Amino acid sequence: LEVGTGKLRWQAKAEYGPFTSLGARGNTVYVTGDDPHGVHAFNAATGAHRWFCETPRLNTDNPIAVGATVLYVPAFENRDGFYAIDTASGRLLWNFTDGRETGVNDWQLSCDGNGHLVAQHFDRAYGLPL
Repeated sequence: LEVGTGKLRWQAKAEYGPFTSLGARGNTVYVTGDDPHGVHAFNAATGAHRWFCETPRLNTDNPIAVGATVLYVPAFENRDGFYAIDTASGRLLWNFTDGRETGVNDWQLSCDGNGHLVAQHFDRAYGLPL
């Protein structure tokens, strides 16, 4: 959407199923999809598809946390933690988990502009400078 007017600038449609959670930084919009599971990156100005990173199934109820050079998405199962993806290339970098399946309290992820990540899971908080 155009920020000033609210008019539609472009639109993208998933090949199968819907796009779900959303994140943005700079000139890129990131969305999760579930068929196949993963993250798509689009040029925010034109809607051009930049890349797709296939992942294991994701928890798409929570937003994507976008840092300076890495974005983070929570895994579907609590015990599987979350994934880090390079924002430039779309390459899956690593997975972090505390291995706990709590049954409640999904992973909550937040990034600042410098790429510092805070991850909260049930009764624990993790700070990861990157």
